[in-house]
Amino acid sequence: MIIKYKRKMLIFNLIIGLFWILIGVFGLLYNATSFFDYGYIVIGLLYLIGYAFQKHYQFLTITDSSITKHGLRNITLQVSEIKRVKHYAGEYTLFTVTKKLIINRDLVDPSSLEALELAIEKLKP
Repeated sequence: MIIKYKRKMLIFNLIIGLFWILIGVFGLLYNATSFFDYGYIVIGLLYLIGYAFQKHYQFLTITDSSITKHGLRNITLQVSEIKRVKHYAGEYTLFTVTKKLIINRDLVDPSSLEALELAIEKLKP
């Protein structure tokens, strides 16, 4: 099962990326000697790459045997190794002996939130 990011967050990253690219392009058109404008374009491209990554991989992948949080560094927990589940202030924290995975409910799409909560409830001892 795939837990999706909120649509607002994805759209925000897309808009911010395009905004930075536009600032860089307009800066290069009107003032070609400024190297900051190249930096604006790079920042915009990084936002667009982040948007594409989040759109493709989404937030979480939950299978019968593991939970994977996608990001720059994927965090995978085996379901059999989860020792404790903590819910506090809109976050779920899953603990194993050596790892900790924090799931922020505010980043989860409302259509995926119920599936996430059902999956978390199955993990509680």
